[in-house]
Amino acid sequence: MEALGLKKTVKGWRKYILHLEEVCGTDEDGVVRNAWAVGSQAWRRNLARSYGAKTGYAALTHAQPKGLREAQWEARLVELLDEANRSEDDLTVGSKFPEWKLAIAKVLKDELAANSNWLTDRLQMGTAGSLRVYLTRRPMTN
Repeated sequence: MEALGLKKTVKGWRKYILHLEEVCGTDEDGVVRNAWAVGSQAWRRNLARSYGAKTGYAALTHAQPKGLREAQWEARLVELLDEANRSEDDLTVGSKFPEWKLAIAKVLKDELAANSNWLTDRLQMGTAGSLRVYLTRRPMTN
């Protein structure tokens, strides 16, 4: 992203994803021409996003490779931040367990079975155990 002059914001990620779509290439059926293992984390995230859009986010299961699951979680996180009118920077400031972060974590867990360790690391929410307690005991508000 830095090489393209893009910031790590929702808008920047969208532009980067569009760039990756142009770079990775697909055949006439929309299938990516390169093998899954070839490419950066961002490229895998883009592929997971495209795959998820075509098949529905629940299509990937825990049995899928870790990198593919995490790329899908990341792609969905970008969408959820945008829907919540939040940015990457918002993840680093304030409380570890505000309602908006808990709502995002819940969606990622419910839709994609994102694991608590990834969520707490990515959303900067403290410990996985604390997150599990918050999600099971705390009523969620919209």
